[in-house]
This record gives sequence, structure tokens and C-alpha cells, in this order.
Amino acid sequence: MNWPVPDKFSFPAEENELSRILKSKKRNHQKIIDLTISSPYRGGLDFREYLPKIPITEEYFPDPKGESNLLHSILLDYHSHGRSVEPDSIFLTSGTSESISVLIKLFTNPGDEAILLSPGYPLFEELLNWESIRVKKLDMEFQPGIKSFWRINIPSLEKAITSKTKLFFLVQPNNPTGMTLNPDNKREVEMLLEKHGILIVLDEVFSDYNHTNKSYPEEWDVNSIYLNGISKKFGLPGWKLGWFYIKWKEKKDKSVLDRMEHILDTYLNVSYPIQLAGSQLFQFREAIQSRIRNRLQTNLDRLRNELKDESIRPFFPDFGWYIPLKVETGFSTERLAEFLLYHEDIYLYPGEFFGFKEKFFVISLLSNEEDLQSSIVKIKNLFNQKL
Repeated sequence: MNWPVPDKFSFPAEENELSRILKSKKRNHQKIIDLTISSPYRGGLDFREYLPKIPITEEYFPDPKGESNLLHSILLDYHSHGRSVEPDSIFLTSGTSESISVLIKLFTNPGDEAILLSPGYPLFEELLNWESIRVKKLDMEFQPGIKSFWRINIPSLEKAITSKTKLFFLVQPNNPTGMTLNPDNKREVEMLLEKHGILIVLDEVFSDYNHTNKSYPEEWDVNSIYLNGISKKFGLPGWKLGWFYIKWKEKKDKSVLDRMEHILDTYLNVSYPIQLAGSQLFQFREAIQSRIRNRLQTNLDRLRNELKDESIRPFFPDFGWYIPLKVETGFSTERLAEFLLYHEDIYLYPGEFFGFKEKFFVISLLSNEEDLQSSIVKIKNLFNQKL
């Protein structure tokens, strides 16, 4: 008997070579320098002294909106960044993935379309596919030598829009480039989305980690939804707590809030003890984030000093935990990533993973400082061989 698994779950029959090499080394307990880490703890950062104890409680007060003290803490956090969020427009989830999933459920029907930007993190595409939404990917324009070095091509965006286009996803700041749109490009996109009645969903998980004098990302002047969570805000991906809020361009639509509450009431996925502990985290936001920022800044400074060769060019991010490295080579970055892992035990992202058309590696700025230093030396030596 063949199980009735639909085509939307048709994954590649085989792992790629990079994954096979990584699994083999882990099975053999070989030490790997992991330059892809997304958890501060895995990079050796420890701020357990700031973490509240998760209460052991049999109490349970299910509320699709979330625990009131935690919601109040989140609202105050947005207020500290100059945003005025309406209390009835914010919802808790178990993380960004669930936030995206429930938004897709409410605002689309199977067969509708959504637009994603590339380069970008591939999570959104899978979630949309699993909800039977057609994905249209739009390559951002690469502008070497310009600080905001990727922009959205407006004629290309307009061409991608059809009567079935319901959602436009934007990671703000972008992952992995760490950039935000310049104001002129942002306004052009706003006008186009408003013209076609398309809702924009903004993932802002890296917005607290600013490496320049740029301000916290601005809200958009259209109907929009903003996602965040403690995975990046407090470096706690294992706590599984996220949220989103809805911003109305004009009149609030209460039916949207009621339907969203109904969807979340069906799941009630957020752990109640985590909600109770989560409200206490916000008083330690600056202490936790400053420790993470110090690691990010140390590694950025190291890369500025080490990478002055034209064959490896870092594109320093405005925000975030990652940095793209543009490389000059006749090989694909996927093949080079396989070579570095197999021969040097260095694991990094090839640019193809994020949809780069130019040749890039992507590395995590959370990496252990000594590991990053030794890896960069080995990568430079590889490129000195004129690959």
C-alpha cells in the first residue's frame, strides 16, 4: 500500500553532499568548527544568571491571546523602540514558524500566491508550500559598492503580482545580508502593495542587533504584520516563544482579530510555564543583548582586520548575526563548502542555501572567536591557491 502523501511533501530523494559529509563526521565524533551556529550558547556565551526559573505549576489558564504580564512586557518593549502597538492586536505563538503558519491559514486559500525575496532564509518557502500556496521568488538587485547593496526592483515586483497574490514576505533586517531597504525603495514597495491590496508580513527577529548608527526598523505605511520572538531577542531558541502584531493602515477590522483568536484557540501551543517565565526576561534584555553584541562586534572587527584580500570580500551587515563573504572563484561555493568541511573540518553555509546568485559564503558572527580566527586563516590559504 502506498501512503497518500501529496506532492507538496516531495522532498529530494537524497541528501546533498555537504549534509552527508557533516553526518559522517558527527557519527565518527570528529571535531567540527561550526560557523553556522544560531544559538549563543553553542558559541560559548553564557547568561544563565539572567534567566528566570521556569515555574513548575499545575495551573493552566488557556488564553489564545497569551498571558497578560508577558503581553504587557512585549508592549513595553515595542514602546521603548518608539512603536505604539494596540494591546488587542498582538498574539503569542510558539515561534516564528507557527506565526507564519497561522497567518497563511487566515489570509490565504489553497492556490493563492505569495512573494518571497532572494537572498533569504528558506523557511518561508517550505511553510507556504505545505499550505498549498504558490511561491513566487523575486531576486533582489545586487548593487556592489553601495551600502544598501540589495534593493527590490519595482518593475519586477509589479510583474510578479497577480490577482491571486495575497502576501508579501520581507525579513527586516534581512537574513543573511543584515540590510534594510533604503527609504526610497521602501516607499516604492509600499505604494505598489497598497495599489494591489497585498498584505506585507515582516520578520524582525534581528532588529535588536544594530552594528551601525541606523535606527530600529520603521513600521510600514500599509496594512502589515510584524513578527518577533525570544529566539533572537534573548538568544533562547529552545524556549519556543514568539509573537506578532497587526498594524492597520486605516480602520481596524475586528473580524480579523476574532478569526485569529479562533485559530490560536484551536492550537494553544505556547507553554504556560514559559509564558509565566517569559515576562521576567524583559528586565534583563539589555544585559543579555549586550553580551551577544560584544561577541558580534569582536568578530566583525576581526573580519575587518583579516579580510582585506580582494578574493574574499565581507559585506558588513547593518544588523543581525550573520555576514556574507563574497568570493572570487571558478568553483561553486557549494563545492568549496564541501571541500572545507571534508578536508579542514570547517562547516559554513554556501550562498546557494540562501538563494545568492553571486558567489558568497555565509558565516555566523556568534562563532567562538578562536574558531573563527583559525577558520579564516585556513579559508584565506585556500583562496591564495587561486581557486
